[in-house]
Amino acid sequence: MILLAITLLASGIFITTTSAELPAMVASHFAASGMPNGFMPHDAYVRFMLAFALGVPLLVALSSVALKNPNARINIPNRHYWLAPAHRAETIAYLRRHIAWFGALMALFLAYVHWLVVLANRTTPAILPSTEFKTGLLVFLMAIVLWAITMVGKFFGRS
Repeated sequence: MILLAITLLASGIFITTTSAELPAMVASHFAASGMPNGFMPHDAYVRFMLAFALGVPLLVALSSVALKNPNARINIPNRHYWLAPAHRAETIAYLRRHIAWFGALMALFLAYVHWLVVLANRTTPAILPSTEFKTGLLVFLMAIVLWAITMVGKFFGRS
């Protein structure tokens, strides 16, 4: 959870400081072509981006508190082994750490998307750098796949 807290703090500082150079009316939503199709006043954009980029990852991570409930429905491979009293605390701690990692990945990706919005608003007319967006999205998706393989892989091999 410390990594998540540091990532959220750094993302919040990054979004706040880089938002200073945005125009009064921010191109905030873009079509697939990269052309803007939605605008927001500067202050509304900053509030929205901070709430979204920090709030969503935090909610995801905090949802892991539900895993502490002894009646929580946890679907993992070899669940009878991993959720047996001898292993349950270790398993729940592992899952909570892994969910916090996912939250950190989300925060980093959303801060990156914000940076692309800043870059887009530097040009006239504003245009989202689509190659950079696609590359960032691909990296994020690959990180999620690696995250999922790592998480599920831990629970195979026991019966």
